[in-house]
Amino acid sequence: AEAQVTRTTSTADDEWALPSRQHTRTFPGGIVVNIDTIAMTTYAPGGDDLRYVFGEASEIEAATNWVEAELKAAAANEKIDWIIVAGHYPVYSVAEHGDTPEILEAVMPLLEKYGVDAYLCGHDHSLQHISGASAVEYFVSGGGAKRGELNHDQVHRAFPPTRFAVIDPGFTTHVISDGWMTTKFINNQGVTLHEYTQAPRCKRGCGTTTTTSSSGGGEVLLVLITAVAAAVSVCLALALWRRLVRREGASKGGGGVKPAPGLYAKLRVAL
Repeated sequence: AEAQVTRTTSTADDEWALPSRQHTRTFPGGIVVNIDTIAMTTYAPGGDDLRYVFGEASEIEAATNWVEAELKAAAANEKIDWIIVAGHYPVYSVAEHGDTPEILEAVMPLLEKYGVDAYLCGHDHSLQHISGASAVEYFVSGGGAKRGELNHDQVHRAFPPTRFAVIDPGFTTHVISDGWMTTKFINNQGVTLHEYTQAPRCKRGCGTTTTTSSSGGGEVLLVLITAVAAAVSVCLALALWRRLVRREGASKGGGGVKPAPGLYAKLRVAL
């Protein structure tokens, strides 16, 4: 990860974007908070052969404090309707690695507290949609390169409810438009396997006022493409986005550098 950060901060490569192990990206009306779940765990979830030390106690505390500070600031910002958190390890999972206990303990309460709308992750090689308490939606998109295994006992557990889970290769798209976010799970044949639409959670003055969107009628596309290497997927997605923008800009007389007027703002986020 440090080598990938260095490539962003110390080179002129404009198709690689990992400014730090934890960072934020804003879009009209919202923010994506990218967290370093490896720094927050002392072991990798899974069988005994996968358990080994990652984060030290001080590193775990610092990473968790950073996440809370970012979420608190976002929730207080009147220009933000949507808060999306993205990490590598899942909070909840019904596949081969299961729930991540330390992320469940440290991160999940912050998602609930600060009105986070969705948590995006990978790690398990599957496609999953799990609904948590307080309307936080958990989307696992790790089916980019390998088929995992589902734990069918966990799929049918009472809480949190699993809305969708398959091991088919695929990816997710998250489109925010007109005050709604629609998530689609799409397989490698381009077929939509599962679709879910949600409104933003209340973040300020909850229980006393009605939540309204300040992001207008624009559309933002968040594409989560999760393979085995999280940071590599980030950079591949960014490279594809930039080439798309240049190509569409050029085709509409925009000089091939910036999107032509009217082209939807497109933000591609990957793990």
